[in-house]
Amino acid sequence: MVTRLFSPLLQLGLLLRHIWLCMLTGLVVGHPPEQVRSRICARSALEQSALVGASMLGLALASALFAEAGPGGPVALWVALYLVSR
Repeated sequence: MVTRLFSPLLQLGLLLRHIWLCMLTGLVVGHPPEQVRSRICARSALEQSALVGASMLGLALASALFAEAGPGGPVALWVALYLVSR
């Protein structure tokens, strides 16, 4: 019963972790993506969730900062992050 209640939340967390890992391995230069991914996956779930949460907060703050440039500011930020992480 409890697992069914938290299943969507767990799946959302795993999706956010996957997206964050893909983005971070694209942004970290000087290290191969496999090494970055393995170092992060070696951390505990609590440390990983703290990293994802801090990253999400940072991206939200960056979006707010870019919003000062006008309505296209946050769009430009997210497009740039997408292109860099690819």
